[in-house]
Amino acid sequence: MKQNKRYLDNYDLTEALSRYVENVRTQLPLETEWLSAKDALDRISATAVYAKVSSPNYNASAMDGIAIKSAISALASESSPVRIEKGHYQYVNTGDVISNEWDAVIMIEDVIFKGDDALIIKSVGYFENIRPMGEDISQTQMILPSFHQIRAVDLGPLIASKNEEVNVFKKLKTAILPTGSEIVDVSTETLEDGMIIDSNSSMIKGLTASLNLEAHTLPVCPDNYQQLKEAINQATKENDVLLINAGSSAGSEDYTVKIVEELGQVSVHGIAIKPGKPAILGLVNNAIVVGLPGYPVSTYIVFEQVFKPLINKLFHQRVEQDVIQATLTKTIYSSLKHLEFVRVKVGYLNDRFVCTPLARGAGISMSLAEADGMVVVPKSSEGYQKNNPVAVHLFKPRSTLKQKIISIGSHDLILDVLNDILNQKNAPYSLSSSHVGSYAGLLALKRKETLIAPIHLLAEDGSYNKAALQGLFKGEKMALIKGVKRKQVLAFARGNPKNIESIVDISKQNLKYVNRQQGSGTAVLFDYLLTKHGIDKCDVSGYDFVMPSHFNVGATIKNGTADCGILIKSIAKVMDLDYVEVMAEDYDFALYESDLKRSEIQDFITTLRSDHFKAKLAEIGGYDITESGQILILDEVK
Repeated sequence: MKQNKRYLDNYDLTEALSRYVENVRTQLPLETEWLSAKDALDRISATAVYAKVSSPNYNASAMDGIAIKSAISALASESSPVRIEKGHYQYVNTGDVISNEWDAVIMIEDVIFKGDDALIIKSVGYFENIRPMGEDISQTQMILPSFHQIRAVDLGPLIASKNEEVNVFKKLKTAILPTGSEIVDVSTETLEDGMIIDSNSSMIKGLTASLNLEAHTLPVCPDNYQQLKEAINQATKENDVLLINAGSSAGSEDYTVKIVEELGQVSVHGIAIKPGKPAILGLVNNAIVVGLPGYPVSTYIVFEQVFKPLINKLFHQRVEQDVIQATLTKTIYSSLKHLEFVRVKVGYLNDRFVCTPLARGAGISMSLAEADGMVVVPKSSEGYQKNNPVAVHLFKPRSTLKQKIISIGSHDLILDVLNDILNQKNAPYSLSSSHVGSYAGLLALKRKETLIAPIHLLAEDGSYNKAALQGLFKGEKMALIKGVKRKQVLAFARGNPKNIESIVDISKQNLKYVNRQQGSGTAVLFDYLLTKHGIDKCDVSGYDFVMPSHFNVGATIKNGTADCGILIKSIAKVMDLDYVEVMAEDYDFALYESDLKRSEIQDFITTLRSDHFKAKLAEIGGYDITESGQILILDEVK
């Protein structure tokens, strides 16, 4: 059975949630259970909990010492001790019962014993150093309110007040149903074209860990109408919640919304958010049904912005996310149709936070893994201009953002290697790199939005990097930390099926080329080579077909979308591509000379010079590390 149905709705996010929550509350009663207080961590209390006993439940000594009548100590001092005869005091340890005979405790260090008598050298007041009954908890006092998520610090007073069990809400039994005939398990030995590894299910299950859910993953259901209908019907009979991944859109094999309509009701189909518009919110067999879009970023956004708030509203939980103000390093463009969630990297530089947008495609799961936070663009906004302050909703503690070496510029494998070594040696700083190309990196450096800028910019005279700094930083004292000498190669498929020998073959054979973005060192090199060989860029098929990193270029060649492209030799080898060498180049790190003294830069330089770094690059191959970590100071650029 096939369908081609448009979205039913285009609700604002708050309206969609409000509409759905009311439907759920009427059809999904929250059940409760009694649970041992010792096992109640992270569970949500269903009713208020009161103390059954006081704590302490007697008057208790707060110190090791002697219990006395406080009045007899009134004149005691080091110069004039007061003698207390045997029978007029009592030895006590911390926590011992203090009977009504006594009303104070003298600390043992303020007592000198003379035979059976005690000399006290300090006076005490009435009930001093005694914990009165109920000092911590009074009998009948409320320990926890209802709808409270029980923390580790709550377990102490809960158990101390003799609550052996606590009434909590049952965890909602939750099924995750991955769908799609193309979806396969990670254990599949041979990945054929068209197969996609099911990674979303693991992410979804991980996201449920912080909620009052008990999640399990069902087998993948293919794009078959009847099979999907049976799977949804069965899962909603056996669970309180069903999260269906993929098939929520309006394609010819997106059956979910039609099936949910047949089996129950659809409250919402289509929310004005980006990514994540084709979300489904429904009810089947009195179970919550949420259709999550198939792209990983869309899955995450709908889970975090729609499903998680739904669960929190059901259990009356208020979750506040840390929000900071950060300077935007790159303009964010947005439409007026959607509330958009843009992933960003965040760093701290010159007493301010800065943030750089990451790739925005809904299928780019690494943009979630690499992100430090998210910028929310309102539905009525066209975006934010670079250099403007924006609110960033953090994924990580803000303290960790101040422990980064911010790197914005060109891409190379060595950035990952350097960061891994810093992590291995438990350095106080990690390397946070954003790949925007060499020239864009220098512009970020000029605006003081990055600490270092990895660059490999070729000048007309064939030299690297110095001329670029001279052109952009007149009047400034700049420095270059030497990185590596690396080989750029013209890469093509294994076996060289097109018989490519040089750059000339690109126009000569009308080959499909894949380029890097303008301003990147590789794009500058390609332009230089075209000019050198007298080739007009208009004669290059794919000149405007650009990829953001060397990895992307390699993958594009690997899958046959392009015949060839220039990338670094190390990645051509890693991706098992054939190649011809084009040119050796210097990949260095530009920075202000004054920043060389910073502790994080000194740590970075030490790592570049380390035997560990050199050994790792020797394993990868394709690099000359003779000058790695050397410093080149450029006096005031004229």
